[in-house]
Amino acid sequence: MGRKRQRAVAVVPPPMKSRKKARQVTSRFHRVQEQLHSAEAALSAAKDAGQATGDTEDKLRRLRAELQQLGGREAYQQASRLQLQFCDSGRYVFQQLTSRGFRPSRREKRRPRVLEIGAVTRTLLRCPWLDVLAIDLKAQEQDIREVDFFQLEVDSERPFDAVVCAMVLNCVPTAAGRGQMLLKIREHLAIEGLLFVMLPKRCLSRSPHLTQPEFLALCEAMGYALLHQKASPKILYFVFSLRERVPLPDIAEQRRNPRRKKSTTRKGADVCNFDVRLSDPALDDEQARPGKAKESRAFAGGREKRTSAS
Repeated sequence: MGRKRQRAVAVVPPPMKSRKKARQVTSRFHRVQEQLHSAEAALSAAKDAGQATGDTEDKLRRLRAELQQLGGREAYQQASRLQLQFCDSGRYVFQQLTSRGFRPSRREKRRPRVLEIGAVTRTLLRCPWLDVLAIDLKAQEQDIREVDFFQLEVDSERPFDAVVCAMVLNCVPTAAGRGQMLLKIREHLAIEGLLFVMLPKRCLSRSPHLTQPEFLALCEAMGYALLHQKASPKILYFVFSLRERVPLPDIAEQRRNPRRKKSTTRKGADVCNFDVRLSDPALDDEQARPGKAKESRAFAGGREKRTSAS
């Protein structure tokens, strides 16, 4: 009898096709990344204090192994690409730019400049009437520039007419980092320019730290005016206009409402730890630890601020 033919083993994982699987991968990736960041901070603090680090180092090894087993950033980007195909962020951007007069006529030569942060597809790049700079930490497409947004140089002579931040803010591992991203976007965006933010719905509905009214109040305090919002079963869409770049010390500090629904605080609940905090980027890590940095927060304070939206 002839020998049985063995199946060929794929060298690379097959493309992701299941939306359910994609959601699981992205959620797990964010959770592990958040735990990694906390463990790295704890390790650094323990070393500074001369304390034992064995348990923390073991935890870091386990988390890195879990991330590798998940497929790393490559698997995460595949999952993100699949999810973005169904969140329809590109069409939403096109509709809003057109309805707000940003689409040039045939006689106009200047195309609106758009910065797309965390680009995983070429949807915006293919638009003939937009001048798009698409960036990502690990670019998967030839036209997408591989660069860290926080290291992107500001061109004050040619600010962007719009910035697209689709499913990116939730990927930043810390609350202070998300605040710094929203602050830094203002440096790249022209006054009256548009900021598009897309977030998983659970970031603001299942978080014990931040509600949707509080998030909108935070953006308003920084100088962003809400123009439009909508929600799908899984995703929140926001369009802001940059009215002014409020200096960090002048951003109103308001108390957040400490009361939260029991569903977001009970043990075993589907909790999302999404939060946004504002801190001075010039402060170093030592100063930015709790109790040492002066942080500015904008809150709804228990009373939901009503923001007009078309």
